[in-house]
Amino acid sequence: MRCTKLILAVPVLLGLSASSAHAGLTITPTFGASITGNANSAAIQATINSAINVYQARFINPITVNITFEDMSSGLGQSSFFLQSNTYNTYRTALIADKALGGDNTAFLAFLPASGNPVPGQSSSGSETTTAGAKVLGLVGASAASDGTISLNTGLTNISRSGPQNSGKYDLKSVTMHEIDEILGVNSDLDNGFPAGVVGPLDYFRYNSAGSRSYTISTSEVSYFSVDGGTTNLVNFNQGSGGDRHDWASSGTPQVQDAFGTPGSAPDLGLAELTALSVAGYNTAPVPEASSALGLGLLLSLGGIAVVARKRSTAIKSL
Repeated sequence: MRCTKLILAVPVLLGLSASSAHAGLTITPTFGASITGNANSAAIQATINSAINVYQARFINPITVNITFEDMSSGLGQSSFFLQSNTYNTYRTALIADKALGGDNTAFLAFLPASGNPVPGQSSSGSETTTAGAKVLGLVGASAASDGTISLNTGLTNISRSGPQNSGKYDLKSVTMHEIDEILGVNSDLDNGFPAGVVGPLDYFRYNSAGSRSYTISTSEVSYFSVDGGTTNLVNFNQGSGGDRHDWASSGTPQVQDAFGTPGSAPDLGLAELTALSVAGYNTAPVPEASSALGLGLLLSLGGIAVVARKRSTAIKSL
């Protein structure tokens, strides 16, 4: 995957206004000509909107994420998006503030120590998330017409879940949700120069045993996603070549975030995906009104930080 690096100096703002505290997550799609000109355009757009509605119905973070959708003729699905870097302390403070405003899963915060970046080889700098992930944490980054682009090979998919299904094709809704997850912030930096690079949201929760984080790209390593210090294995990460290492290793039960899609299956968001979104900052619990004192205190402690934004592409593969 190739990245274009862009240095930006932007303000960092935290806290939600009282007027927007209950607005909820909004994902605004823009459909490119490759979709609007497709003979199955109406059905494709309906399925994409159905996938979007899953997130809008579940998550209450009052942000708007703008995603451009395109059709493509190779691969199965891919996403491209800009990444924003902040210091570890800034990222951790923002995540704690986010969960205080509406956290439905906060136990994982105990494994993000205040004393410094817990990832081996990392300094206090270098926590990275997508621009959508920065929005959900109140870290206002590079503004753009789109937070990312999702390209879907609709020719390989069952476009709708209604009607006859081709067992040799993939489920368009599942593929769409896989890519939406990544634009929202479910990603790692293991494929992009780690550990010399920076740390993605899932990198803080990658283990090979209880208490032991894992960052090797060896195909013989068994690393897994855990939010309790490695005690509980929620799902194995993909360690094989040809797939993204922030995706799940394929198993007997197809999941949305599998690195390799399974034809004939139609998985929905499961526990692993929902937990990954939660640790990236997305909340399902009711959000109380944010106090002006909280917003002001965070603004004073984190204002004026320079960040790095760059572009990355990831993909889900067909079998």
